[in-house]
Amino acid sequence: MKNILLPFLTAAAMSFGVPAFAGDNCDGDKKAKHFEHSGKHFDRDHKNPLKHMSKTLELTEQQETQIKALFDEAHAERKANKPEKTANLAQLDPNAADYSTQVAALAEQRAEQAKQGVLARAELQQKINAILTPEQQHKMLEMKAKRKDRRAELDS
Repeated sequence: MKNILLPFLTAAAMSFGVPAFAGDNCDGDKKAKHFEHSGKHFDRDHKNPLKHMSKTLELTEQQETQIKALFDEAHAERKANKPEKTANLAQLDPNAADYSTQVAALAEQRAEQAKQGVLARAELQQKINAILTPEQQHKMLEMKAKRKDRRAELDS
């Protein structure tokens, strides 16, 4: 009898607990406030960085064309240099004699991929910066500082 009732009691207890989490938790919810910009809906330009940059930094058509070419070039490079499918840690056998060696090799491979990604993004940023005017460069730094502050606020 106990074996039959246990699943039903568990399901009933869970159904009473779930509605408590479904309520409107906006008072003090920093993540909810993150998506509100001065009472407006979240700016959907975040999916198109060029459009966002163009609007925010007031790029000229020539600057926009040059930056779009840089984005396209970077995208093609990422696609061409996309690493082969590497083994996941979950795919490794912890009972294997060389497990530690395999894990170390995987860590080195991932570290190298991360390093190449950081270097590629830094190079792209440097090329974009060369296209911008000093005023636009300053505005870009302000945008980055605001984004950093928002992320720090969300993390706290």
